[in-house]
Amino acid sequence: SDADRSAALDLMGVDVVNVTHGQLADPRRFEALSQLVAQKLGVPHREKTAGQRAAAERLRAEVFVDWATLPNV
Repeated sequence: SDADRSAALDLMGVDVVNVTHGQLADPRRFEALSQLVAQKLGVPHREKTAGQRAAAERLRAEVFVDWATLPNV
């Protein structure tokens, strides 16, 4: 299970950050998640440029499309 894998990794000294679909799909929640990851890595969190924000929105729109509406492959 995920909890077992997380516990095992923690015992090996590996930080585990559990991520939900909601955190990836929602821009505000994703921003909070990125701040957490930066903090865990010990690096400064940098704000995205306008171009980076636009690219992230395009990617999010492609990845989180309603997959039921896609044609069968």
